[in-house]
Amino acid sequence: GARSNTGFGRIVKVMIGGNDTTSSCTLGCFKRVGTYKEIVSFGGIAYVADLHGIVSLSQAALSTTYTKFSTASVTSISPQFVHATTTGAMITVTGTGFYNPVNDDATNKSHTTSCRFGHSSSADEDFQAKGWSAATYISSTEIRCSVPSASDSMSTNKTFSEMQISFDGFPINGNASSATFDPALYWQRSLWSNDNAVVLYFDTPLITALDVSSTGD
Repeated sequence: GARSNTGFGRIVKVMIGGNDTTSSCTLGCFKRVGTYKEIVSFGGIAYVADLHGIVSLSQAALSTTYTKFSTASVTSISPQFVHATTTGAMITVTGTGFYNPVNDDATNKSHTTSCRFGHSSSADEDFQAKGWSAATYISSTEIRCSVPSASDSMSTNKTFSEMQISFDGFPINGNASSATFDPALYWQRSLWSNDNAVVLYFDTPLITALDVSSTGD
């Protein structure tokens, strides 16, 4: 029925991140689970507790677009300074709204929480799979993950890297250099936080001269 019809309307239940019912969908897919009679008015934006996020709906003449926004927020990182050549320095990420989803794909997914390091861009090309690491959920305000080197986070010519978190999963084979690594499995389908949280890289100090002379008596 029409949305303007107060006697009867309908709302479509969707599975965010599920496989689409058509083969043409390759990114941001969803599948319809069922259609239900609408009992209460559903506005253009709503918090969905089961998804731990906000879902917005925008309707065009022939389609409806569903967009999910994460409500998890990063407030601090410790330690914030890591060596530029680190091979996995562990950091503690503090914030709000963290949660520990059930692993619904244990065959392919080793962790339900992950961190990625890189730099924001229009197509996310400065977030590479090499800068992606599994995270350990500690509490609703704390997770822990490892930081990649500056080169793996596209930060060789920078002094920092942005850090974002996701609760959509990390694959069993998380080695980006492996021939069997499939970034489309979870990397491209993950929803990432965006709180301008950064880690700062430092290089080993280079001492070029040392003066040990003394003018004391």
